[in-house]
Amino acid sequence: MRTIGTAVLVFEWMVFALAVPVAINVAGVEPVSALVLLGTVTVLIVAAVAKLPSRTGIVLGWIVQVVALASGFVLIAMAILGAMFTGLWFMAVRLGTEVDARDAAQSSQKRSPAAEPERKESSS
Repeated sequence: MRTIGTAVLVFEWMVFALAVPVAINVAGVEPVSALVLLGTVTVLIVAAVAKLPSRTGIVLGWIVQVVALASGFVLIAMAILGAMFTGLWFMAVRLGTEVDARDAAQSSQKRSPAAEPERKESSS
């Protein structure tokens, strides 16, 4: 969950950062407002990534998705991108926990020695 979720949130932050100049120049958003939104999203994403394996990190990630979808009221492209990232976040949460469980099972198998008996070659 940590790797997949972090990737989704970092790429989403990049989209937000790239949307700031578009919002200012195309949608006529005040620069201060756009930068405050970017700062808020940055804090949310950093906190989510820091707490990601826990329920708190997942909830913070969902809050980022709500903000992304809500920003579509200002820029229609952000509604489309927000919907895409919400789907990616859903898949990260859903599949990330399964991947983490599989990785934990594999690492526990690697730690325990194999129960195979040692074979000794007979000298005949």
